Amino acid sequence: MNILVCGLNSYLGKACVSYMQDETYRIHGLVRDEVLFKKNMELPIGARISSVDLIRKGLDFDSFQAHDLRLAFYFTQIPDLDDKIAKNYELLSLRNFIRLSQKNSCNRIIYVGRLYDKKHLKEVEQLFRELNVVFTILLKDIAIGIGTTFDRFMNEMLKHPVVFLFKPHSSIKFNPVLLKDVFRWIKNIDWGTSFINQYVEFGGPKLVDFYDVFKKYAQKRKPNIKFKILPFTNKLLPQLCNKYFYGIKYDLYSDYILELSKSPPVDNSFWEKQFDFEYSAIDEGI
Repeated sequence: MNILVCGLNSYLGKACVSYMQDETYRIHGLVRDEVLFKKNMELPIGARISSVDLIRKGLDFDSFQAHDLRLAFYFTQIPDLDDKIAKNYELLSLRNFIRLSQKNSCNRIIYVGRLYDKKHLKEVEQLFRELNVVFTILLKDIAIGIGTTFDRFMNEMLKHPVVFLFKPHSSIKFNPVLLKDVFRWIKNIDWGTSFINQYVEFGGPKLVDFYDVFKKYAQKRKPNIKFKILPFTNKLLPQLCNKYFYGIKYDLYSDYILELSKSPPVDNSFWEKQFDFEYSAIDEGI
């Protein structure tokens, strides 16, 4: 089965070209600069990579061909869909990706976003309906594993024994899932018949507290250091403390926690009615 994939600059897109390629799935990945992408890629690449600019649409766009495409996956590339300019960029990129897919006889698109983006996806659905696409909007909870955004976030926090952390609520809970399980789950689904023109959510089987996950990271990666977390309900204070004491800019991490805290618990019940899925232990990715 030939599959077209876009959004390879995201950690999930990068992982896709390694985890999804096998004897059943043949992945065709689109990037703006193939040479730069391969240079910065840490995981082994098992996919065909092509340089195609989805914003400017030059000769590479017009000449691209992939025969017998059955599916197309678009991994969201914008970290903050609250940003209107960034959102318009995302919609333009998605529109041109849909056009390129349709040009290559594929009209089945799976848009992969984050659970906390749910409130921002009305325009994405409208675009699919405008272009008469058979779509699924897949919303995943936080993925854990080497190369993920969450992993980089944890590594940044573990650089110092005193952690200044934005904590907008009494507890921050989510349903983490291993990165490899995301793709195992995706490959379990018959996308030709399942979740047509629907939203579907996927996350881990258990709701866990962010601080419990932090402790596991600390115990495994820095076992000889005793960490102390200083939580702040005011978003500005941890930014100032991190800037003053450590010389680091912390706003991106504050925003990450804020988005994580606003996300509702994942609802796996929709797909669980169709098939069972055996999760890997979260500790494997820490």
